[in-house]
Amino acid sequence: MTTTIKQHARLSYVTSDMKHVNDLARAIALDAANIDAWFQLAALVGSAEEQRFCLSRVQQLDPQHEAVRQRLAAMADNIRTRPPACATPAPDCCVFPGCGEAKTMASYCHAHWRAIYRRSALPTPAVVPAAEAEMLSASALAERLRVPTATLLAVCAELGWLERGELGWRATSAGQALGALQLQHSQSGVPYVHWPSTILDHPALPRTLRYTNATPGAPAPQSERAMREQHQAILRTLDGHLVRTQAEVIIDNWLFNAGFVHAYERLLPTTIEMYCDFYLPAGRVYLEYGGGERSPAYREHATSKHALYTAHHLNHIALSDDHMTMLDACMPILLAQFGMKV
Repeated sequence: MTTTIKQHARLSYVTSDMKHVNDLARAIALDAANIDAWFQLAALVGSAEEQRFCLSRVQQLDPQHEAVRQRLAAMADNIRTRPPACATPAPDCCVFPGCGEAKTMASYCHAHWRAIYRRSALPTPAVVPAAEAEMLSASALAERLRVPTATLLAVCAELGWLERGELGWRATSAGQALGALQLQHSQSGVPYVHWPSTILDHPALPRTLRYTNATPGAPAPQSERAMREQHQAILRTLDGHLVRTQAEVIIDNWLFNAGFVHAYERLLPTTIEMYCDFYLPAGRVYLEYGGGERSPAYREHATSKHALYTAHHLNHIALSDDHMTMLDACMPILLAQFGMKV
């Protein structure tokens, strides 16, 4: 009898706790700058990484918050920040604790994605469905971003959101997933694309514009600089690329000898700043090698990237050590699924 009472009490506590999380999730979706909601959520998330993320968000909003400063100081230095997420999220639902809305951006609904990834923690309005969002032409979008229209179109094509046809531009499946609307001129028949205003909040857009307009000698982002300092790219390939491992030398040389234009460590067009191993623009294919030369931490990181490729509708090939032993046999097969012939 006592055990049953204890179990009931524990269940009541968990139910009350979950209701509190639901309320906090709604508050943060409506207002990304809600300090109290972030602070209370820090006490309810399931891991130290998520707790550090919530506390860091409070510190970003209020640098003088003494309680947060003390709690962050007490945490171990090796605990990395990680956005909060449900332990067992539904397949098509936002993973933010207590949300349950349909996910539209990576693993989150649009409102919680903005709450997590917005550069400045400003109050976030309620999410606007793509069908009701303001639609912008390429020139209007370029004007908002203060870049030439030609640059904007080139960047969208680089991100894999657009492709140039014989006449005009067409939205790719990745672009359509972001709300791109394919249109056609009534008289000339030339295809063109309009974009929802929400595309302005996609972090890959300003990030790629920054790299496109980067000048020689400009400082690299902190994440890229840290990676390069840890493991320098000093191995030169046949086409002059500098890569980091012997396996990457073999892959790069194979692509060069097969006549495929390719880039090394290209920035991914995702909500999270991340880099692929190789990129083949002819088929918009991202190629990753996660074999034995990599550290366990890197291999774990490469595994997590697979979900990122899927979420953003990106063509992806993962090479293992087994592939490396018969590259001439398997690469034509792997590339053929994306319409690329050797």
